[in-house]
Amino acid sequence: MRYKAVISYDGTLFHGFQKQKNHRSVQEELENAINKAFDQEVEVYASGRTDKGVHALALTIHFDLTLDLQRRNLKRAINSYLPQDIYVNSVEKVDDSFHARFSAKAKTYRYLLDLNEINPLLVNYRYYYQGPKLDLSRLDEIPNIFIGTHDFKAFSKGNEKENTVRTIYSFTIKNIDNLLVFEIKGDGFLHNMIRL
Repeated sequence: MRYKAVISYDGTLFHGFQKQKNHRSVQEELENAINKAFDQEVEVYASGRTDKGVHALALTIHFDLTLDLQRRNLKRAINSYLPQDIYVNSVEKVDDSFHARFSAKAKTYRYLLDLNEINPLLVNYRYYYQGPKLDLSRLDEIPNIFIGTHDFKAFSKGNEKENTVRTIYSFTIKNIDNLLVFEIKGDGFLHNMIRL
């Protein structure tokens, strides 16, 4: 049986989503929790991979089990074996043709740029800008440059053989009391495209 889950995690103490030798990863913690909960070796696949220190509000994953379980029991069982910085928000049974990565229709990234004084309680959850004063009146000009289908090769540190054309569906910037919230939704993103 194939299961799709939506997870959240605080990436502060992780070296990214993908398993890495001698480093803590979200994928490894999830696989360990599912293995313990159901006494089955599983491999977890994600709709995308986050880098070291990156958080996720709603990352889609999938995995296969030989058991046919109720969603509520499955969610509770996995969460009982997860550390506090990862949480399974929902689980559902899906068709075997579903793949978290290849079935994804879009991905959304949100960045917080704080122009206020540094708050040590929030430093892991936003970037504090301490440079020259920004001209906030021009923020509305930025999104329109990126929305649409473009070749983003200049915004990538990736493999030159990769197709570098991507579509940005939406790009918003909100100023909430000098906290700039950038939200970018696209069909996919190149390596380091969003945060060079």
